[in-house]
Amino acid sequence: MIKTKKTSLVIGLILGAGLGLYGNIDDDVMAAKTDSQTTKAVKQAKSLSQQYQYKEAKSVLSGHKGTTVDHLKKSINKQQSKLVTWDDPTKISHLFYHSLIVDPGKAFSSKQAQGYKDYMVTIDEFMPMLNQLYDNGYVLINFKDIISIDKQGKVTFKPVKLPEGKKPLTRIIHALNF
Repeated sequence: MIKTKKTSLVIGLILGAGLGLYGNIDDDVMAAKTDSQTTKAVKQAKSLSQQYQYKEAKSVLSGHKGTTVDHLKKSINKQQSKLVTWDDPTKISHLFYHSLIVDPGKAFSSKQAQGYKDYMVTIDEFMPMLNQLYDNGYVLINFKDIISIDKQGKVTFKPVKLPEGKKPLTRIIHALNF
């Protein structure tokens, strides 16, 4: 084994670090891990807030600290304070599609091909329609998110809150795996 001053220095630094002589490495690792978790939480919360899911976004951020988190929470609160309430279910449009066809080649060469052609759309046909809805201010919402059913089976409407200029659109869409 060749022992040089440089090798001894490196071994000494490694041993010293492992023994905690230069600070607690576990704290540094934990800080890096926490930073990574916070970065992930911020990214997820931004995505949720872009989908107008502010409550969920704030929940993801709970327990995280830092300037970025504070700014994002403030931004979410500001956006949330400007929401418009849709409290009349008769004013909400509904979109229904039969199954979406994932694999047109398979679907249109089957025995049911004519029915698929007559009543269903492919994903490639559907996506431009969906983008047109978004361009016209519609926001897709789950039907189950606007109603509640109590233990007696009574259905009640839950108001929808969206930014001004956005219009809720409930949808029922099934994907046909061929």
